[in-house]
Amino acid sequence: MKILIIHNKYQQSGGEDCVFLNELTLLKENGHIVETVLFDNRTIKSTLDKLLTAVGCIFNFKSYFLIIDKIKRFKPDIIHVHNFFPLISPSVFFAASKCDVPIVLTLHNYRIICPNALLLRNQRPCISCIDKKNQIKGVLCKCYRNSFVQTFIVMLQNFVHSVLLKTWQKHLSRIIVLSEFSKRIFDKSIIKSISGNMIVKPNFTSKYEVKNKRKEDFYIFIGRLSEEKGINVLIEAFRNSELHLKIIGNGPLESEVSNFSKKNNNVETYDFMEKEEMLEFLSRAKALIFPSICFENCPLIILEAFMLGIPVICSDIGGGAELIENGENGLLFSAGKASELIEKVKKIEKDGDLLEKLSSGALKSYKKLYTPESNYLRLIEIYQKTISNYQNPLT
Repeated sequence: MKILIIHNKYQQSGGEDCVFLNELTLLKENGHIVETVLFDNRTIKSTLDKLLTAVGCIFNFKSYFLIIDKIKRFKPDIIHVHNFFPLISPSVFFAASKCDVPIVLTLHNYRIICPNALLLRNQRPCISCIDKKNQIKGVLCKCYRNSFVQTFIVMLQNFVHSVLLKTWQKHLSRIIVLSEFSKRIFDKSIIKSISGNMIVKPNFTSKYEVKNKRKEDFYIFIGRLSEEKGINVLIEAFRNSELHLKIIGNGPLESEVSNFSKKNNNVETYDFMEKEEMLEFLSRAKALIFPSICFENCPLIILEAFMLGIPVICSDIGGGAELIENGENGLLFSAGKASELIEKVKKIEKDGDLLEKLSSGALKSYKKLYTPESNYLRLIEIYQKTISNYQNPLT
């Protein structure tokens, strides 16, 4: 199969970039002919760059003609888009239609129904305007980068393509969502009319063999140090505690976390590190703590923990909670409740048999649902059905 993968890379590499690379590698390893079209937000530097990007994010003619040229030269059987914002724009879907090639979009976030892509307002989950034809309330609240102008531009993009042009309905062959939770969100949104065209396929992670298999007496957090990731909840939970915690990451709350660590000898902090080193840290922990207070999709770090047989103590909202079988591969606590979080940690401390059970369950979850092999079969099935339905729309 000839597959064209299109992706707009972020200025700071994140989960979506990792998933793009994972699937690209997976398809190549299984013998498919794969080419890419990549745009990179790191090219947005000057004020002029930012202005042109803002204008072009609704429909970028440059990317439209570039992608048409690529399609004509490569002649793919199918196109898969991971992220089109902001440099590619929805013009990519018109390019695929123009060239009569089926196109699949993975919705890694909620951008097409929410200007900030996170369903987050004032650091709290928010779905107040996802079913509205316009998102003026989001503009007034400056939901994207705390800016009226930037939020308005993203809102306008959503309005043009969801309401006026009906781009998602007319030009998308299939939509992949990462969790049943996110599908339920989209089912309630302005694009609910196309929810029947959505299919759930979670992320995956490759098996990693740790070099040092010794276990140590600590819990671990790995991620962005920001309020929506539950950092304040995490800090409050381990305040005045003797239990050991390692925090790996950086972000806007980095100084607060560092100060907390200096005042609490049980807490150690580390900058983001290379993946191999990070997995070595993770493999030695008793459990991963995932205290997010926002609606996550399918967090890779949870899958990586499962792959290493590390259970997860997770807040009970969003797609992260969907990965947890409470009492089997991890424990759930009420989002935002530091007292409940530390009680779950203490529960593991008091019951060595529970930790062993959760660790075994985490590894079983990985082997059953999140391996490259199972993900490849699911992805190819989606491609094949998409191509078949595109060529034979009545079957």
